[in-house]
Amino acid sequence: EGLEELKNLRTLTCTVEGDIDIESYSKIFGTEEGEKTLNISSTRDLEGMELSDSVKIYDCDMSGRYRKNEIVQINKVLDEIRGLIKPGMSEEKKAEIIYRFLGTYISYDEEAQENKTNIIRSRSLAGCLIDGFGVCAGLAKAMEMVLKDNGIEAKACGGYGDGNEHDFQEEPGNHQWLQVKIDNEWYWCDLTWDMCNEEDFLRGNWKHFLKSDEAFFKDHSADPNDFPEKCTSKRFDEKHKW
Repeated sequence: EGLEELKNLRTLTCTVEGDIDIESYSKIFGTEEGEKTLNISSTRDLEGMELSDSVKIYDCDMSGRYRKNEIVQINKVLDEIRGLIKPGMSEEKKAEIIYRFLGTYISYDEEAQENKTNIIRSRSLAGCLIDGFGVCAGLAKAMEMVLKDNGIEAKACGGYGDGNEHDFQEEPGNHQWLQVKIDNEWYWCDLTWDMCNEEDFLRGNWKHFLKSDEAFFKDHSADPNDFPEKCTSKRFDEKHKW
């Protein structure tokens, strides 16, 4: 297939043999029913891409396009996380491991947020999983991708980190987080807020991990149109707090 056709596809699905081991991108990045998917079945096919060539691998990632060397680097991090997930682990335990890994691997990009320098990169998978720096949008998207890669449903979404009422038609929001499905129940997570207190985070004192609507909306405000799932279970509201 030609590069121009590659560029017109929303999703790149790769399985590469040999030294480069890239899992199915339909698994990692998600494909909708009826969506076109390109399969690359050999190392030779991937090596046919120049390092400067780029393809789009996830439609909602603000970076949008990735080069071959970036794809390989992202997958190395995903492989490291996969290695931490053991057979028979509960979904809660998997989510804990992923939350802890990302919260220690990625540092919040203060400069990008304050000065808007490199902001697109910090909102992308590349910024978070290659550079190790990200802002809330990148952190939410990276966690969504990693959870999905390990069999857990998740949806990045956002609003305001204040717990106040807002007219979301006039004010679209200034913060992002996500919803996570554990044992058929949906919960809220805000990795950005939890990881920014490094000492508490390392101790596992996570105030915004797997929370119900009631607990989460004490200091968050979200557009009802931006979070289709209700988080009614309070199973973890008093857990992960020290």
